[in-house]
Amino acid sequence: MGDEAVRGQLEEHLKSSVGPRGALAVQEMVANARQPDANAWASIGSLLMLLVGAGGVFGQLKEALNTAWGVEEKPGRGIMGMNLRGERCKRYRETG
Repeated sequence: MGDEAVRGQLEEHLKSSVGPRGALAVQEMVANARQPDANAWASIGSLLMLLVGAGGVFGQLKEALNTAWGVEEKPGRGIMGMNLRGERCKRYRETG
């Protein structure tokens, strides 16, 4: 199968999945992603947005699971109250 055939099949799949405008947007993103030097700041910004978004998703998931299972969160255990040498390390040293 040649490059053009693969591109054609991919384009048809994208059109059926996200519509013609969405397929065009995806194709433009892929074409623009091939310029790494010009997109360095965009890449850094995208990575930061990804990390913030993922953090929000995991925070919401944790909250939903705590609510579903009736678990109360311990005070001072949030990200700002996190101790890098936390309780787990102390327990490991005591048992080891």
